[in-house]
Amino acid sequence: MDFHDIESYQHPIVFPPHMPPPIVHDGPMRVQINMDTYIRTKPIDEESCFDWWTYNGGSPGPIIRIRLGDVLEVHFTNNDQSGMQQNIDFHAVEGPGGGSSLLTVNQGQEKIAIFKPLRAGLFLYHCAMAPAPVHLAQGIKGAEGYNFPEHTDESIGLLADNLLAEPGDNIRIFFVNAGPNLVSSFHLIGGCWDRVWREADLISAPAQAIQTTLVPAGGCVVVDFQPHVPGTYTMVDHSLFRIEKGAVKFIHVKGDPLSRPDLYASGSGHGLENCEACKLHPK
Repeated sequence: MDFHDIESYQHPIVFPPHMPPPIVHDGPMRVQINMDTYIRTKPIDEESCFDWWTYNGGSPGPIIRIRLGDVLEVHFTNNDQSGMQQNIDFHAVEGPGGGSSLLTVNQGQEKIAIFKPLRAGLFLYHCAMAPAPVHLAQGIKGAEGYNFPEHTDESIGLLADNLLAEPGDNIRIFFVNAGPNLVSSFHLIGGCWDRVWREADLISAPAQAIQTTLVPAGGCVVVDFQPHVPGTYTMVDHSLFRIEKGAVKFIHVKGDPLSRPDLYASGSGHGLENCEACKLHPK
């Protein structure tokens, strides 16, 4: 089949934690996405800024969501202000460089590449220009997904960079460890992952009731859980020294934690208390 004979669709630019819209087509489509790269200076705290090397201005870059059997057409432009060459290595693409050999671009240059992914899953993409660890550390990476698990159609709310949910919501997390060097021990404080698609294997049945799951450098995982008790849940790397480097994120489940005495209650009538300046259990 000629790729150009397939009906085309323009993929929107959507950044995590939001998801691209649900896939509604049944047959194969040629999914076109326009990507570029440039340096974006953003504050990392009240005193410091960092020069992020971005895809489409984001680090991580946009999420790419297509159906297995679709064709992905990537239009990639290098707008990097420094004059560096850049490219994209898609872990889901079979062929030299994961596509990077077709998408290595000089400053001001655009290239177009067409790929047909062969496997379902959640995959990392990143710049593979030398030195690759430096490019990754500077933030030039993203995620792509093919045939996500069922009912991954809506994003939960976002407030002040934290996630908002209701009791009973099914919360699904797509977690990518871009590395470049270390394994991540992905853990939920206040619960367990109800289902874990290890290494983003969406074909096999998920593991269940997992407290901590290992995510290799350059790998991914898909997890979900359903909170029953309101309150704040904390996602961390259980190599806990990394909390001091920012590896922590909160999910706020609306309501009073003591409103479920059948699951979570004080035996002496006292309320909740956390240590001062706690980074794991905020008030």
